Amino acid sequence: MKPGEAWIKLDNLIYKNFEDIVYRGNRSINEPIKTKPVFVGFGRKEDYDQIDVRGKNVIIYCIGDRIDRTKKVSLAVEEGAAQVFIIMEGEEQAFERTAKMYKRYLSDGRLSFPPDEKGTDQGYFMLPMRVGIEILNTSTKQLQDALSGAEKGHYNRLEK
Repeated sequence: MKPGEAWIKLDNLIYKNFEDIVYRGNRSINEPIKTKPVFVGFGRKEDYDQIDVRGKNVIIYCIGDRIDRTKKVSLAVEEGAAQVFIIMEGEEQAFERTAKMYKRYLSDGRLSFPPDEKGTDQGYFMLPMRVGIEILNTSTKQLQDALSGAEKGHYNRLEK
C-alpha cells in the first residue's frame, strides 16, 4: 500500500482517504477486515468493562488531540479490537482541514509517524461525524443519546 492509500467499503459505498476519512498509521492490510463495528462511547477503560470488543472494529467518539486519540487507540488494541475508528469531534469543515493537512504532509514526504511505546503502530481511521453515523447505521440523535448515556455509565449498543 502506498502512503496515503486507504479506504473503507461499506456495502456499495467507498470512503476514500483524505476525502471522507483519514488513515493514520503504517499498518498494511492485504485482506478486508469483515467484522461487526461496535460503538464504545468515549473509549475509556470503564467503557470496555461493559462491552466485549475482541476481534471487532471499534468506533470511538473522541474529544481531544492526537495524544488523546493515540491513548484511546492503544487501549482499544489492548482490549482486543481488530481495527479502531475515531469519530472526530467538530464540524465537517474542521475534519476537511485535518484531511487536507495529512494529505499535504504525506504527499511530499514530510510526515512520519513514530511507533507507539510498544514498537508497533496499530493505526486508526479518523472519521467525520457523518461517516461515523453511516457506518454505525444510526442517526445523529441516537449517537448523541448514546454518548449522553456513556457519560453516565449506561451503554446503548450502536451496532450495525
